[in-house]
Amino acid sequence: MTEDLANTLTGVVVFRKVNVGSKSEGCFPFLQTEDGELVRLAKTGDDSFEQLSLLPFDGKQVTVVGTTNEFDVFCVQEINEIQGE
Repeated sequence: MTEDLANTLTGVVVFRKVNVGSKSEGCFPFLQTEDGELVRLAKTGDDSFEQLSLLPFDGKQVTVVGTTNEFDVFCVQEINEIQGE
């Protein structure tokens, strides 16, 4: 069972190619936290294979608010760029 309470994470959005050579190969967004952890991101309501709404945040320091689903994907409800970093 997943936690329904929203969490806030901070890090840099990076797009990485995953599942190379399989039908599910693609470039997907992750949040790289300060401790180096990569957390898979998915924007709530976005196409699960494109995640185009997160593309403008690629390479930017952000805070994200959301929940982790049963597949260990952090479902982003809100994302904000951290200015001046």
